[in-house]
Amino acid sequence: EVSNSRDQQTKNQLSEVEEDVLDDSNVENPLNKAEEERARWYNEVLKRISEQVRYIWVKPEGVDKNTWGIISMELDTQGYLLRAWVHLPSGNRALDDSALLAIRGVIRYQVPSSSRYYRHLTFEYHGDG
Repeated sequence: EVSNSRDQQTKNQLSEVEEDVLDDSNVENPLNKAEEERARWYNEVLKRISEQVRYIWVKPEGVDKNTWGIISMELDTQGYLLRAWVHLPSGNRALDDSALLAIRGVIRYQVPSSSRYYRHLTFEYHGDG
């Protein structure tokens, strides 16, 4: 929802851009090749971590699917959990506790052992609905 007249004016100007103008636009990638590769691997690592956590996670029943929180975690270079904590609580203590228990229940996370980029991670979790 647009909150003031200036925002409305900007919205109107953006909606007036012709589709063929957008087709000819070329936006350069803001990441260099090394950053792009690191981002791709980071996303792959998060996917693996999520799969490992979800495999053992027992969510509490009746938690709204729109309820969510974030757990921060620190791993050593071999993928072992050093510490984990609820960074942003969901507002549902049972959901927070179950997610943290699942994070701590993974014996060893599958992360590239030679990289320093995968030591400080976050895990976003949601209720089932």
